[in-house]
Amino acid sequence: MHDFIEIQVHLISQVNPELKKLYEQGYSIKDIATQFNLAYSSVHGLLAKQGVTFRPKKSVSFLENQRQTFKNSAPPAYGFCYLDGRLQKDPREYPILRIIETQQQFGRTPTEIARYLDGKKLKTRRGKSWKQAHVFNIIQRLKFKATNQQDQVAQK
Repeated sequence: MHDFIEIQVHLISQVNPELKKLYEQGYSIKDIATQFNLAYSSVHGLLAKQGVTFRPKKSVSFLENQRQTFKNSAPPAYGFCYLDGRLQKDPREYPILRIIETQQQFGRTPTEIARYLDGKKLKTRRGKSWKQAHVFNIIQRLKFKATNQQDQVAQK
């Protein structure tokens, strides 16, 4: 009695017209690779040999991709938010930002400004009490923004 082992051999070096048909029907390379039990790179190589023009990896426009990037990136600076993929003044935070800016112009330190905001029962973006470090970071950003605006005016 003999046992027979059935071995399925994929002739990867052969060009398979079915691969091209499936790809043109809208199947992804990953789906085709799974169906034929091949590696992704093997299917990609065979399709390239057949002269297939590959689809872009993302089927969204550049602008839509930019909007998605904004949504996935770090939150916007304090006082601002994203609305429809565009940076806008946040109606909850922007008045507090103006208070910080005004208090800083009066010569108050970040610690004094934080105490002032806490005294007014105003909260941070995350609903916590104000700390000197929060105010300091916002002031630094405001200074950086003012410096950049002055540099742009000087260049014109």
